[in-house]
Amino acid sequence: MGRRRRRAMTSDQARHVRQAGHNDELRFAHLIGLSGVYTGDTKGKTDVIDRNGDAHSVKSGNLKWQIFLYRRSRIEADPDFGYMDGIGEILINCIDAFPEIRDDYVENKPFYKSRLQPHMRALRNKLADRGILSEFFDKAMFNAGEVEYLTVLQNDQFHVFYRQDVLRVLSAQISVENSKARNPNLSRPLT
Repeated sequence: MGRRRRRAMTSDQARHVRQAGHNDELRFAHLIGLSGVYTGDTKGKTDVIDRNGDAHSVKSGNLKWQIFLYRRSRIEADPDFGYMDGIGEILINCIDAFPEIRDDYVENKPFYKSRLQPHMRALRNKLADRGILSEFFDKAMFNAGEVEYLTVLQNDQFHVFYRQDVLRVLSAQISVENSKARNPNLSRPLT
């Protein structure tokens, strides 16, 4: 039996997911006593700031999470990436392995995937260090301390987790591995 291909979300589907997330944030804000219309930071990690001034990142427990989507310029400009033993440089190398134009990638995926492989191996090797893995999760999920709580809506209940507990558990329980699947066409030259 073959592998199922993951289909990309349409713009309408992505908008629906984004709006559902904003609705969850607003619901949580109201539950903790914030009144009126609450608008979180749509570009940052902070979704809700409670009455104590603590920031929460609100996630749904029912969907996959996108926790890390940074442009090359953000990685270059953000000093936090400089403190993670070369992670920033490896991430830039991963980005640079792809062409500027998506159609070029689609026309020759095997070539570009082969360009990405050494950088993904280097990233995996760095993230094998539990301390660096914890720093990476801290940056990806909490913007290195901008957010203090991960708040997850699961089965119509909000569960609040302290940032340090999340980082301790994730860095202890997750191991980063590269895919073992290989495509025989990966060495095909660019046409």
